[in-house]
Amino acid sequence: MTAVPPRPSAVRLYQSQPLRFLVVGGFNTILCYAVYALLVSAGLLFWVANLIALLFGIGISFFTQGRIVFGNKDPRRIYRFAALWLCIYLIQTGLIALLVRASIDPRVAGLIVLPGTVIVSYLIQKLIVFRPAATRVSEDGA
Repeated sequence: MTAVPPRPSAVRLYQSQPLRFLVVGGFNTILCYAVYALLVSAGLLFWVANLIALLFGIGISFFTQGRIVFGNKDPRRIYRFAALWLCIYLIQTGLIALLVRASIDPRVAGLIVLPGTVIVSYLIQKLIVFRPAATRVSEDGA
């Protein structure tokens, strides 16, 4: 009987869906936040900057999250994905508005709401957007 060699740590880490989500999502978030911060710094209202960053993020994140994190290449799921992010946008923008009213810089407010956005995004993508299709059982049970 031959022993199976242990897997390298990097392979085991890559198999962790939450870790892949954090790495890919972190990259996407950095890009989207950079767009948001640059637009706010350029003088755009925070909600306009957040909307533009959202649209940019949907374009990038749908493919990276779907393929790399959830192993799903179905382009029809873009509608669910966009609906998810529209809801998150509305909630996120409302929270940023509350923080801005409390005299917090919009760029800082955007950072404050990010952790909650990450958690909600992962759960909804996993449970709704990229949920694997249920396997069908034939009528004879086979």
